Amino acid sequence: MDVTTGEPKYGSTAQGYADDSCWSRGQALAKKYTTKKYPKSNGILIEGVYTKPGNHGVNECTLWGDYFYFEALIRLYQAWYSYW
Repeated sequence: MDVTTGEPKYGSTAQGYADDSCWSRGQALAKKYTTKKYPKSNGILIEGVYTKPGNHGVNECTLWGDYFYFEALIRLYQAWYSYW
């Protein structure tokens, strides 16, 4: 990935099964759903929803979305020990 533009530089990865595996799809989702293009945002992930039926917080950043994103990254890159 180009650190300035966020565009992929080439299609090879040391992670996952192949360039079109879920790892590469995850990288594409990270590019589309993060706040890199929105510097005034108060979160990391975009297009979260607080309550769809109540139409509150639709397509906004949510604290729990950021939390679970970080948890997934931690589980991916290091051992995860649950406290419960």
